[in-house]
Amino acid sequence: MQGINLSFQASVFGGLLYVTITRGNTQAAGQLYAAEIWVMLSLCLFAGILTANPEFEPSEPVFSTVIHTASQQTVSVLIFWYTVWFVYTGMDQMAHPPCSRYLFSMAKVDMYHWYRVGWKIVVIPCAIMATIIFVASLRMVLLLLKKPEPKSESEKAMEAQISGVKSYSKYILLALTIFKFFVLGFTVASTELIIRWNHIQNVNSIGGTGQLIPLIVACLAFIRLLYKFFTDFKNRSPSPIVGSQVDPKVDVGVPAKPEDPDKSA
Repeated sequence: MQGINLSFQASVFGGLLYVTITRGNTQAAGQLYAAEIWVMLSLCLFAGILTANPEFEPSEPVFSTVIHTASQQTVSVLIFWYTVWFVYTGMDQMAHPPCSRYLFSMAKVDMYHWYRVGWKIVVIPCAIMATIIFVASLRMVLLLLKKPEPKSESEKAMEAQISGVKSYSKYILLALTIFKFFVLGFTVASTELIIRWNHIQNVNSIGGTGQLIPLIVACLAFIRLLYKFFTDFKNRSPSPIVGSQVDPKVDVGVPAKPEDPDKSA
């Protein structure tokens, strides 16, 4: 499912780049609206949160895990730096008439006022952090590609580090799952309300690709969240304290009671 989410995120961002390059400087003709870009950009950004996985399965090969993480971070860093360009200069180059400049942020807000200022403040630190994580992911890939020995010290340390990430308690897992449910609901509401408020045409029908693909991916993501919530939360339980119980089948080495000398006599 993570591969599907990552592929969807990359494909939406690829389409976003295409329409920006081919139709981005047509404010006079009004062929591309800033509200349309926000729809696709919100899908890319929030899909990244649903794609991210804080846990690694020990059964999966370390190399495939690192490759997936590096691919995910590559897409994320491109999306964040595109967002930097968009909120600083790109929005001004696209059509934004008075009837088509509204976004959803727990309320109906104007995308060109305080909402844009907030994004300008937040997006640059996020882009820098994404770049740092991207460079670290590339370094991990290069370390694995070298492989001077079947099990080098760096690879052993990496395996130990990745395995150590899987130490979340079930309560932290519950909080992460609830947060992802919120992000999923916010993404669906934001996408639908932006389309309605800004009068975006040719996407109203479920049969159209503009609605059908997000609907399918949202349903699959919702099913995956439910599955992970019930399986992981059920299977995770606090580790028993060592030495708190004694297995009756195990010989703990208790010395036998010495015989009474009077009875033996």
